[in-house]
Amino acid sequence: PEAGIASDSRAYEIRPVLGVQARSAIAAKGAFIFEVGHDYVLADATPAEADAIRALGYTVSDAVALDFPPPDAAYHNYAEMVNEIQAEAASHPTLFKLIPIGQSFEGRTIWAGKVATDVDVDKNQPEVLLTHHQHAREHLTVEQALYTMHLLVDNYGADSRITNLV
Repeated sequence: PEAGIASDSRAYEIRPVLGVQARSAIAAKGAFIFEVGHDYVLADATPAEADAIRALGYTVSDAVALDFPPPDAAYHNYAEMVNEIQAEAASHPTLFKLIPIGQSFEGRTIWAGKVATDVDVDKNQPEVLLTHHQHAREHLTVEQALYTMHLLVDNYGADSRITNLV
Protein backbone atom coordinates (compact mmCIF):
# COMPACT_ATOMS: atom_id res chain seq x y z
CA PRO A 1 0.00 0.00 0.00
CA GLU A 2 0.90 3.64 -0.42
CA ALA A 3 2.89 5.16 2.45
CA GLY A 4 0.57 6.22 5.26
CA ILE A 5 -2.39 4.13 4.06
CA ALA A 6 -3.20 0.97 6.04
CA SER A 7 -3.67 -2.28 4.13
CA ASP A 8 -7.27 -2.62 5.40
CA SER A 9 -8.27 0.90 4.37
CA ARG A 10 -10.81 1.73 1.69
CA ALA A 11 -12.30 4.84 0.17
CA TYR A 12 -15.11 6.63 1.98
CA GLU A 13 -17.25 9.65 1.16
CA ILE A 14 -17.70 11.87 4.22
CA ARG A 15 -20.43 14.55 4.47
CA PRO A 16 -21.08 17.32 5.32
CA VAL A 17 -17.55 18.65 5.49
CA LEU A 18 -17.47 22.44 5.51
CA GLY A 19 -14.15 24.11 6.09
CA VAL A 20 -10.61 23.40 7.11
CA GLN A 21 -11.46 22.65 10.75
CA ALA A 22 -13.75 19.81 9.68
CA ARG A 23 -11.09 18.40 7.36
CA SER A 24 -8.48 18.67 10.11
CA ALA A 25 -10.74 16.81 12.57
CA ILE A 26 -11.22 14.01 10.02
CA ALA A 27 -7.51 13.81 9.26
CA ALA A 28 -6.76 13.73 13.00
CA LYS A 29 -8.66 10.42 13.17
CA GLY A 30 -6.11 8.93 10.76
CA ALA A 31 -7.96 9.24 7.46
CA PHE A 32 -6.03 10.16 4.33
CA ILE A 33 -8.06 12.82 2.50
CA PHE A 34 -7.48 12.58 -1.24
CA GLU A 35 -10.30 14.73 -2.62
CA VAL A 36 -12.03 17.81 -1.28
CA GLY A 37 -15.40 18.82 -2.69
CA HIS A 38 -17.79 21.67 -1.91
CA ASP A 39 -19.37 19.87 1.06
CA TYR A 40 -17.63 16.49 1.19
CA VAL A 41 -14.28 14.76 1.23
CA LEU A 42 -13.15 11.43 -0.13
CA ALA A 43 -10.73 9.69 2.19
CA ASP A 44 -8.94 6.41 2.63
CA ALA A 45 -9.58 5.13 6.15
CA THR A 46 -9.68 1.90 8.07
CA PRO A 47 -13.06 0.73 9.38
CA ALA A 48 -12.04 1.86 12.88
CA GLU A 49 -11.09 5.32 11.57
CA ALA A 50 -14.42 5.52 9.71
CA ASP A 51 -16.25 4.70 12.96
CA ALA A 52 -14.30 7.43 14.76
CA ILE A 53 -15.27 9.92 12.04
CA ARG A 54 -18.93 8.87 12.34
CA ALA A 55 -18.65 9.54 16.10
CA LEU A 56 -17.79 13.14 15.19
CA GLY A 57 -21.24 13.42 13.59
CA TYR A 58 -20.36 12.96 9.93
CA THR A 59 -22.12 10.69 7.48
CA VAL A 60 -19.55 8.16 6.26
CA SER A 61 -20.37 5.91 3.32
CA ASP A 62 -18.41 3.77 0.90
CA ALA A 63 -17.17 5.90 -1.96
CA VAL A 64 -18.61 4.85 -5.29
CA ALA A 65 -16.13 4.65 -8.13
CA LEU A 66 -17.52 7.10 -10.65
CA ASP A 67 -16.32 8.38 -13.95
CA PHE A 68 -15.37 12.04 -14.16
CA PRO A 69 -18.05 14.49 -13.04
CA PRO A 70 -20.09 16.02 -15.89
CA PRO A 71 -17.92 19.16 -16.22
CA ASP A 72 -14.88 16.94 -16.84
CA ALA A 73 -16.58 14.34 -19.06
CA ALA A 74 -14.77 15.54 -22.20
CA TYR A 75 -11.44 14.37 -20.77
CA HIS A 76 -10.21 10.82 -21.31
CA ASN A 77 -10.70 8.52 -18.34
CA TYR A 78 -8.27 5.64 -17.82
CA ALA A 79 -10.17 3.14 -20.00
CA GLU A 80 -10.57 5.66 -22.84
CA MET A 81 -6.89 6.59 -22.64
CA VAL A 82 -5.81 2.93 -22.76
CA ASN A 83 -8.09 2.26 -25.74
CA GLU A 84 -6.63 5.23 -27.59
CA ILE A 85 -2.97 4.39 -26.99
CA GLN A 86 -3.53 0.72 -27.81
CA ALA A 87 -5.26 1.69 -31.05
CA GLU A 88 -2.36 3.99 -31.95
CA ALA A 89 0.18 1.23 -31.25
CA ALA A 90 -1.83 -1.23 -33.37
CA SER A 91 -2.11 1.27 -36.23
CA HIS A 92 1.60 2.17 -36.21
CA PRO A 93 3.45 -0.89 -34.85
CA THR A 94 6.91 0.07 -36.13
CA LEU A 95 6.61 3.72 -35.05
CA PHE A 96 4.86 3.53 -31.64
CA LYS A 97 5.32 0.84 -29.01
CA LEU A 98 3.54 0.46 -25.67
CA ILE A 99 5.50 -0.85 -22.72
CA PRO A 100 3.87 -1.78 -19.39
CA ILE A 101 6.17 -0.51 -16.62
CA GLY A 102 4.29 -1.35 -13.45
CA GLN A 103 1.00 -0.99 -11.64
CA SER A 104 -0.64 1.91 -9.87
CA PHE A 105 -1.86 1.83 -6.27
CA GLU A 106 -5.28 0.86 -7.65
CA GLY A 107 -3.82 -2.01 -9.72
CA ARG A 108 -3.99 -0.28 -13.11
CA THR A 109 -1.23 -0.81 -15.65
CA ILE A 110 1.17 2.11 -15.94
CA TRP A 111 2.08 2.55 -19.59
CA ALA A 112 5.13 3.98 -21.29
CA GLY A 113 5.18 4.65 -25.00
CA LYS A 114 8.16 4.77 -27.33
CA VAL A 115 8.10 6.75 -30.57
CA ALA A 116 10.95 6.05 -32.99
CA THR A 117 11.53 5.30 -36.65
CA ASP A 118 11.93 1.65 -35.61
CA VAL A 119 10.74 1.08 -32.04
CA ASP A 120 12.39 -2.32 -31.80
CA VAL A 121 15.89 -0.94 -32.43
CA ASP A 122 17.73 0.97 -29.72
CA LYS A 123 19.90 3.50 -31.56
CA ASN A 124 22.75 5.52 -30.15
CA GLN A 125 21.01 8.86 -30.75
CA PRO A 126 19.79 11.69 -28.54
CA GLU A 127 16.48 10.88 -26.83
CA VAL A 128 13.75 12.88 -25.13
CA LEU A 129 11.71 11.64 -22.19
CA LEU A 130 8.26 13.15 -21.71
CA THR A 131 6.36 12.29 -18.56
CA HIS A 132 2.65 12.78 -18.00
CA HIS A 133 -0.01 12.04 -15.42
CA GLN A 134 2.17 11.71 -12.35
CA HIS A 135 -0.66 12.89 -10.10
CA ALA A 136 -4.15 11.43 -9.95
CA ARG A 137 -7.06 13.59 -11.06
CA GLU A 138 -4.91 15.87 -13.23
CA HIS A 139 -6.91 15.34 -16.40
CA LEU A 140 -5.01 17.75 -18.60
CA THR A 141 -1.73 15.82 -18.42
CA VAL A 142 -3.38 12.80 -20.05
CA GLU A 143 -4.68 15.07 -22.81
CA GLN A 144 -1.19 16.51 -23.30
CA ALA A 145 0.27 13.01 -23.63
CA LEU A 146 -2.37 11.95 -26.15
CA TYR A 147 -1.90 15.16 -28.13
CA THR A 148 1.87 14.66 -28.26
CA MET A 149 1.49 11.00 -29.22
CA HIS A 150 -0.85 11.89 -32.11
CA LEU A 151 1.28 14.84 -33.18
CA LEU A 152 4.38 12.67 -33.53
CA VAL A 153 2.88 9.42 -34.77
CA ASP A 154 0.07 10.63 -37.02
CA ASN A 155 2.19 13.29 -38.70
CA TYR A 156 5.29 11.18 -39.25
CA GLY A 157 5.94 11.00 -42.98
CA ALA A 158 3.37 13.73 -43.70
CA ASP A 159 5.07 16.70 -42.02
CA SER A 160 8.81 17.06 -42.66
CA ARG A 161 9.35 18.83 -39.32
CA ILE A 162 7.79 15.95 -37.39
CA THR A 163 9.53 13.33 -39.53
CA ASN A 164 12.93 14.98 -38.90
CA LEU A 165 12.15 15.30 -35.18
CA VAL A 166 11.26 11.62 -34.86
